[in-house]
Amino acid sequence: MAKEFVDSIVAKDVPQLDWVKAKLNIKVSEFSEFLKGKADFIESNKGWLTINVLSSKDRTKVYCQFDDWQPKEEVEEY
Repeated sequence: MAKEFVDSIVAKDVPQLDWVKAKLNIKVSEFSEFLKGKADFIESNKGWLTINVLSSKDRTKVYCQFDDWQPKEEVEEY
């Protein structure tokens, strides 16, 4: 699947605080719509949704990306 950014979450680096890795600002109305669009995925993933907080190669920007990875179901062989 192509990379899908979560535009309703703005991640900000907080370099002055060592213990804070990222500050997430969420535009709730947009994020709510994002979640509605992922309802089938969330249901098939037992209620879980993963969003990765990443940084650009030059480390000047922090951003959020939807992670659509799911473990493969194990098939029992007889």
